[in-house]
Amino acid sequence: RLVESGKPITPRYSFYSAPDPTSTDFSFVVVGDSGMDNPEQFAIANLMAKEQDARFFLHTGDVVYPAGALGAAVAEYNRRYFKPYAELLKRVPGFPVVGNHDLYGLYGAPFKQAFVLPSNGGGALFSELFYRFDWGDATFLALETNTIFRLGSGPHMSWLEDELKTAKKWVIVYMHAPLYSAGKHGDSSTLQSNLESLFEHEGVDLVLAGHDHDYERSVPIKQFNQDPSYAGLVHVVTGGGGAALRPVNPTPRTHLALSAHHYLKVTIAGDDLHGEAIDVNGQSIDRFTIRDQ
Repeated sequence: RLVESGKPITPRYSFYSAPDPTSTDFSFVVVGDSGMDNPEQFAIANLMAKEQDARFFLHTGDVVYPAGALGAAVAEYNRRYFKPYAELLKRVPGFPVVGNHDLYGLYGAPFKQAFVLPSNGGGALFSELFYRFDWGDATFLALETNTIFRLGSGPHMSWLEDELKTAKKWVIVYMHAPLYSAGKHGDSSTLQSNLESLFEHEGVDLVLAGHDHDYERSVPIKQFNQDPSYAGLVHVVTGGGGAALRPVNPTPRTHLALSAHHYLKVTIAGDDLHGEAIDVNGQSIDRFTIRDQ
């Protein structure tokens, strides 16, 4: 509840904080490429708000279109993020990762002006552009893949290696530009070269991305190709939060690709991670399960 001059100016709301570090079961929702302030964004946001068991939500970037200008950041982010997701944000925290549209201006300054995010990665210059947080028995790593993690070496890679070595049972990495995509932007051989082997070696369980305006789930991938044993890493593109949809062109590494507005719900329950993609009409368009190995 907000109070001004001793008088309440908002209703009273309850808010979920992080659980005990040993907690194993929880759900969260994911959305990306949403910042259009249009009916599709609000429809998806309203569906997400009905997920009463969600404890937080991730945003895979492009929170605002076409860009959040420094000085106008408060107004732009209010209109394209805080207003659409108001019902959800009343009770859960949001953890966005920066998208290429969010970077325009003074290298993410509007994005950092709008949010208060973990500052445990990136140093003074890149603080809040990549970071880690833990929730229960899971580690979440937000990576800035528009520019920083396209560089093959440097403090950012040392940071990532260290965080992966100390990660919890479940490891979920999320970013804007994907490693693999059947959408307009396609695969990134640079990101694959810089990150894929490290993810495999350190046991990352799921990679989430945006950038392409569609829904995609890869086959299990190991050493850049489909893993017939199904032990490989699954990559999900969830970029259908409101921006104009684009055609998809499946590749040999694509399990499913749909041009659809949607959000993703993820539930971690013991040794299993369950994912479900839900479209703008509230219909399930994909389900999958990953077992911790």
